[in-house]
Amino acid sequence: MKEPLIYKGFWFLPENPKNYLSGILTYNPNFGIELDLINTFIDLSKLEDIHKPDFILGVTTDNQRITLYKSFARSWNILSNVPCVTYTTDYTFIGDRHFSNQSELKFDSISAKFKNFDEWVNVFGFGINHNFQAESKTISINYELPKPLTFKINDEISGGITFSVNSSLMQNVVTPQIKQSTSVYLEYSCKQSFDLILDDMIFFQNFFSLGCYELAYPLHIILYSKDNESKKFQLIYKPSINYVEERRKRPWEFLFNLDDIQLNFESILQKWYAKKETMQHILTLLLESFYHERKLEVNVFINISQAIEAFHRHYRKNESLDPKDFKSKKEAIIATVPEIYKDEIREMLHFSNEPKYKQRLEEVIAEVTNKILDHTFLKDKDQFIKNVKDNRNYYTHYDKSLSKKAFKAVDLYEISKKLRMVLIFLILSETGFTNDQIADLYKRAKANLDIN
Repeated sequence: MKEPLIYKGFWFLPENPKNYLSGILTYNPNFGIELDLINTFIDLSKLEDIHKPDFILGVTTDNQRITLYKSFARSWNILSNVPCVTYTTDYTFIGDRHFSNQSELKFDSISAKFKNFDEWVNVFGFGINHNFQAESKTISINYELPKPLTFKINDEISGGITFSVNSSLMQNVVTPQIKQSTSVYLEYSCKQSFDLILDDMIFFQNFFSLGCYELAYPLHIILYSKDNESKKFQLIYKPSINYVEERRKRPWEFLFNLDDIQLNFESILQKWYAKKETMQHILTLLLESFYHERKLEVNVFINISQAIEAFHRHYRKNESLDPKDFKSKKEAIIATVPEIYKDEIREMLHFSNEPKYKQRLEEVIAEVTNKILDHTFLKDKDQFIKNVKDNRNYYTHYDKSLSKKAFKAVDLYEISKKLRMVLIFLILSETGFTNDQIADLYKRAKANLDIN
């Protein structure tokens, strides 16, 4: 949600509905959700810890039912004649009922609209006919709502891409409009907890972020609960990034869009979600680099280099020697030392069979340059690997012996971009993109994205 919101009303705790307070709920997309109350629910002067109610309920002046989930008292004034308190809240649900405990926070489906998602899907129902002949100067606009695009992720989750339209086509409207909107939804075979269902949608958002080649953020999220009748709740929360008003992306400005993967979109999503548990940490490090991209920060490089290491550890061979041979070798070494040192040596050798960072780099870069892209992506692989290794070791350990080899500012930024592309191509390959698809994406990206 990118638009600021203000709700006035009465607010209370589920366990004490008769003690309701006047207050104002405000939402700012760049600062989050705050509830300012006149008076307090409890005597804050006697609290040993910050007041952290899981649920605060509200009824607004326009009769909206609002549930605040995971709040804490950020500031309060209990010494004035009119005591007041301000709560900061993680999540807000707006609908026609309240939620009083976590067991009630279960839903059947979730839908979301993201910035630039219309352009990424690139399916529109417009047909425009310009006819400016001398005898008939007309413009005809035909619109037909596109059919949903459905997919199945696994036995528990299905989903799809849907389209909706708003129009203002009255005869006396000076500027008639037909506005199409595109959303994605996930639907579950049985109710799921709010935390899980939101996490699944954020994981789709991460996939979309790779396609955008920048951080994506939600514009609108709706949760659905099929009880006696279908009920929907608008979800508001502050994303991990600030909203930035930028122009809409054009189709060729994505790293990939739906057109690029139309034929194997469903199988890609199935593999994407199958790797959710092991991929999340890698994606967190990778996507963080887009947030700080323009700041030339050392952490951008460190995060990407760590993500490369984590990818190799999870998805490629993580032993230098056969485990049985290594065990025999380790025990032979331990047998040669005095008893007092055996535990210490055993601990030191615990991770010694894992590949060194340089070996991991060599393997994944060889995979990208030999199997997916041609040699022009990295013209000097050996030098690139050495630069990444030296800078990773220096900025991780600040080893003085490597200080002269460490890059600064622009040079570090350039190898960060290259390393990030290596990681993205590895992730795409791991989740079902064909080598030909990735090669085509790279050719277009060279012309339209800042990747060189």
